[in-house]
Amino acid sequence: MIPSLAYFRLENRGVETVSLTGARSDRYARVEFHAAPDGGVFMMEDLDLPLRLAPGDAIVFAPGGPHLALFTPSGWVNPDDVVTIQLQLDDGRSFAVECVVSDMLGRPAMQRRPPDSPGTD
Repeated sequence: MIPSLAYFRLENRGVETVSLTGARSDRYARVEFHAAPDGGVFMMEDLDLPLRLAPGDAIVFAPGGPHLALFTPSGWVNPDDVVTIQLQLDDGRSFAVECVVSDMLGRPAMQRRPPDSPGTD
Protein backbone atom coordinates (compact mmCIF):
# COMPACT_ATOMS: atom_id res chain seq x y z
CA MET A 1 0.00 0.00 0.00
CA ILE A 2 1.20 3.49 -0.85
CA PRO A 3 1.30 5.66 2.29
CA SER A 4 -0.17 9.10 2.67
CA LEU A 5 2.46 11.79 3.20
CA ALA A 6 2.38 14.72 5.64
CA TYR A 7 4.10 18.01 4.93
CA PHE A 8 4.44 20.96 7.30
CA ARG A 9 6.95 23.40 8.80
CA LEU A 10 8.06 22.87 12.39
CA GLU A 11 9.81 25.66 14.30
CA ASN A 12 11.18 25.68 17.83
CA ARG A 13 9.95 28.98 19.28
CA GLY A 14 11.06 28.04 22.78
CA VAL A 15 14.24 28.80 24.70
CA GLU A 16 15.55 25.22 24.97
CA THR A 17 16.58 22.60 22.41
CA VAL A 18 13.86 19.99 21.82
CA SER A 19 14.24 16.45 20.48
CA LEU A 20 11.48 15.00 18.32
CA THR A 21 11.32 11.23 18.87
CA GLY A 22 8.14 9.99 17.22
CA ALA A 23 4.67 10.62 15.86
CA ARG A 24 1.25 9.00 15.93
CA SER A 25 -2.23 9.59 14.58
CA ASP A 26 -5.63 8.20 15.51
CA ARG A 27 -6.43 8.09 11.78
CA TYR A 28 -3.48 5.84 10.79
CA ALA A 29 -2.01 2.62 12.18
CA ARG A 30 1.60 3.77 11.75
CA VAL A 31 3.44 7.06 11.24
CA GLU A 32 7.10 7.08 10.17
CA PHE A 33 9.69 9.80 9.58
CA HIS A 34 11.19 9.47 6.10
CA ALA A 35 13.75 11.23 3.95
CA ALA A 36 13.93 11.29 0.17
CA PRO A 37 17.58 10.78 -0.78
CA ASP A 38 18.67 13.27 -3.44
CA GLY A 39 15.11 14.60 -3.66
CA GLY A 40 13.89 11.25 -5.01
CA VAL A 41 10.26 10.24 -5.14
CA PHE A 42 10.40 6.46 -5.21
CA MET A 43 13.34 5.78 -2.91
CA MET A 44 12.58 6.51 0.74
CA GLU A 45 14.65 5.87 3.81
CA ASP A 46 13.97 6.25 7.51
CA LEU A 47 14.95 9.61 8.94
CA ASP A 48 17.31 9.28 11.90
CA LEU A 49 15.65 10.18 15.18
CA PRO A 50 15.73 12.08 17.40
CA LEU A 51 15.49 15.27 15.39
CA ARG A 52 17.00 18.05 17.49
CA LEU A 53 15.80 21.61 17.07
CA ALA A 54 17.66 24.41 18.84
CA PRO A 55 15.74 27.58 19.72
CA GLY A 56 14.86 29.38 16.49
CA ASP A 57 15.63 26.35 14.30
CA ALA A 58 13.04 25.02 11.88
CA ILE A 59 12.63 21.96 9.71
CA VAL A 60 10.40 21.83 6.65
CA PHE A 61 8.70 18.53 5.88
CA ALA A 62 8.10 18.86 2.12
CA PRO A 63 8.00 16.92 -1.16
CA GLY A 64 11.48 15.75 -2.14
CA GLY A 65 12.74 16.13 1.44
CA PRO A 66 11.89 14.95 4.93
CA HIS A 67 8.24 14.02 5.43
CA LEU A 68 5.95 11.84 7.52
CA ALA A 69 4.63 8.65 5.93
CA LEU A 70 1.21 7.57 7.24
CA PHE A 71 0.30 3.91 6.78
CA THR A 72 -3.05 2.07 6.90
CA PRO A 73 -5.84 4.58 7.42
CA SER A 74 -8.53 3.59 9.92
CA GLY A 75 -11.26 4.84 7.56
CA TRP A 76 -11.85 6.92 4.49
CA VAL A 77 -9.52 9.87 3.96
CA ASN A 78 -10.87 12.55 1.66
CA PRO A 79 -9.60 15.88 0.33
CA ASP A 80 -10.17 18.72 2.82
CA ASP A 81 -10.28 16.32 5.79
CA VAL A 82 -8.05 17.40 8.67
CA VAL A 83 -5.68 14.76 10.04
CA THR A 84 -4.21 15.41 13.47
CA ILE A 85 -0.72 14.05 14.11
CA GLN A 86 0.76 14.00 17.61
CA LEU A 87 4.49 14.74 17.58
CA GLN A 88 6.34 13.27 20.56
CA LEU A 89 9.33 14.80 22.35
CA ASP A 90 12.03 12.99 24.32
CA ASP A 91 10.85 14.55 27.60
CA GLY A 92 7.40 12.91 27.30
CA ARG A 93 5.56 15.97 26.01
CA SER A 94 3.64 15.88 22.75
CA PHE A 95 1.85 18.43 20.62
CA ALA A 96 -0.56 18.31 17.72
CA VAL A 97 0.02 19.22 14.08
CA GLU A 98 -3.07 19.47 11.90
CA CYS A 99 -2.67 18.65 8.21
CA VAL A 100 -5.34 19.27 5.57
CA VAL A 101 -5.69 16.35 3.16
CA SER A 102 -5.21 17.09 -0.52
CA ASP A 103 -4.75 14.98 -3.61
CA MET A 104 -1.14 15.41 -4.64
CA LEU A 105 -2.10 15.67 -8.31
CA GLY A 106 -4.74 18.32 -7.68
CA ARG A 107 -7.57 16.02 -8.76
CA PRO A 108 -10.99 16.60 -7.18
CA ALA A 109 -12.64 14.19 -4.75
CA MET A 110 -10.26 11.26 -4.74
CA GLN A 111 -11.14 8.79 -2.01
CA ARG A 112 -8.90 6.21 -0.40
CA ARG A 113 -10.18 3.15 1.38
CA PRO A 114 -8.41 1.04 3.97
CA PRO A 115 -7.27 -2.25 2.38
CA ASP A 116 -10.02 -4.36 4.01
CA SER A 117 -12.92 -2.14 2.86
CA PRO A 118 -15.38 -3.38 0.26
CA GLY A 119 -15.44 -1.73 -3.13
CA THR A 120 -12.99 -1.08 -5.89
CA ASP A 121 -10.69 1.81 -6.64
